[in-house]
Amino acid sequence: MIHPPARVAWGIWLLGSLVYLVAFFQRVAPAVMTDQLMAEFAIGGAALGNLSAFYFYAYVAMQIPTGLLADRWGPRRLLALGTAVAAAGGALFALAPSLAWAGAGRLLVGASIGVGFVSMLKLSSHWIAPRQFALVSGLLL
Repeated sequence: MIHPPARVAWGIWLLGSLVYLVAFFQRVAPAVMTDQLMAEFAIGGAALGNLSAFYFYAYVAMQIPTGLLADRWGPRRLLALGTAVAAAGGALFALAPSLAWAGAGRLLVGASIGVGFVSMLKLSSHWIAPRQFALVSGLLL
């Protein structure tokens, strides 16, 4: 298999990696605003923990379908769609008038970002030389 020039391949990898980096910040966002979320929605620690966990519930649920979707639609299309839905989910979370809307935003973000890692591995297998696959997988993590 012939791979594209290294500069182009690493550029594609960098763009996808930036999406995955934003996913990390989305994952930990509630941890840095616990006081504000608890005050805004008049909730305790258990409800806040559940709100934070909505991200992980959706993220885990998307892992198996993500592989199938990446094979069917392609990783670039899937990653682009996931990024757009994550942006909408982040906006919904930021503008949520109630706890239910904030939870819906976290679910959207978790489900859409759940496609990131698998899509990046698939993109890497197409764009990066096989001898560098372990390197790019490790760098991504």
